[in-house]
Amino acid sequence: MEKEYIAYYRASNQKQAELFMSKQKDAVAQYLHGLPVVAEYVDIDSSDGSNQPHLLYALEHAQRINGLLVVATRNRLSRHESFFADLKERGIGFVCVDEVGNG
Repeated sequence: MEKEYIAYYRASNQKQAELFMSKQKDAVAQYLHGLPVVAEYVDIDSSDGSNQPHLLYALEHAQRINGLLVVATRNRLSRHESFFADLKERGIGFVCVDEVGNG
């Protein structure tokens, strides 16, 4: 069975969404090379993590189907290393497109 992919996009405000959301989507699509995305989740709010309900849905979805969460850049998820450690501990797979090939 092929891995299923869930995309997550975030912008800090509506203006940023209008300017950069398509770039995030393009980066994810380029990474996936035509593989299907089973769901997309979007939050438009500040990066402090206090109001990102769709991120929670995306994480739960990825965990439930053993899918891979794909984001354009690491900072769209969080700026805190503890967040990423928690994802790994919970067994939630994720890839930050901006880090592919950098490590």
